[in-house]
Amino acid sequence: MSAIGSSYSKCPIEVREAIADQLCPKANASKEELQKCAQDLAALSAADKLISPYCQQRLEKIKQLYDVYSIFPKWQTAQNLRECAQVLNWLSQKEAFASICLQRIEKINQAIEHISKYRAGNQVYECASTIEESHSCSLIGGPPQLVVIFTALLDKEYCLGLWGGSLLYTPTIEEDIVRIIDVLPETLHCTTGGSSKYTSYTPLALACVGYLDKKLPLYIVEYLLTQGANPNDTLKDRINDKISNIFSAISQSKRYSLTEINTITALLSKYGGKPFGGQNFKSFFC
Repeated sequence: MSAIGSSYSKCPIEVREAIADQLCPKANASKEELQKCAQDLAALSAADKLISPYCQQRLEKIKQLYDVYSIFPKWQTAQNLRECAQVLNWLSQKEAFASICLQRIEKINQAIEHISKYRAGNQVYECASTIEESHSCSLIGGPPQLVVIFTALLDKEYCLGLWGGSLLYTPTIEEDIVRIIDVLPETLHCTTGGSSKYTSYTPLALACVGYLDKKLPLYIVEYLLTQGANPNDTLKDRINDKISNIFSAISQSKRYSLTEINTITALLSKYGGKPFGGQNFKSFFC
């Protein structure tokens, strides 16, 4: 290392700047790649004061590119997404931002497509989006598209007017689930799902029911968990307002075999699922 350091210290400024340029992100860099490039350039800037101003110029450009990723609405309604696409389209006219902006616009268009395809529940979500930070809004979570799909895969008891028909699990539906999570990750936290007896079903809770009812494969439940679904999301009894979570509800269920229950609770446990407060509530899956 000392030999390398000694050689580097003798390099002319042009060579040092070329080394800094090699640390700059590619035109189609992801958000994570931008973060890595910024860290490397910051380290080089701190270690070599001679080219620190040059590195800082590059860091400022990375910051601007990174800011493009932040142009995404808090409430992902079709109207809000279209407005973001307009902003990104304007920014894309600047050559430095063109590639990232066009990627973001493509994702936004995919999000709008899925909002339109699985549009049940949109009105409730759009209404909540107009009431900033209210308690009722916090219960809505993200957009309802995943909830719509998972309720449609289940018995009508879980639909609650969200979906007029029913779906069968197919490769197309699976592809839609994966893509919706990619372009609308907040859908994982939607809490508008429910049944005639219980409310606040998240997509994960509905997917667990779907697996136990043999309506969808276990790996989809795990996929939701790997993408950030919370195994300790709570469920609420409509009648007495008692609260439980998915783990506790399934582990106490009398509707399914012990083998099925062990399979799903083991998966939830793998991703941090725990019995709800050590308390025993009536199962939400009976």
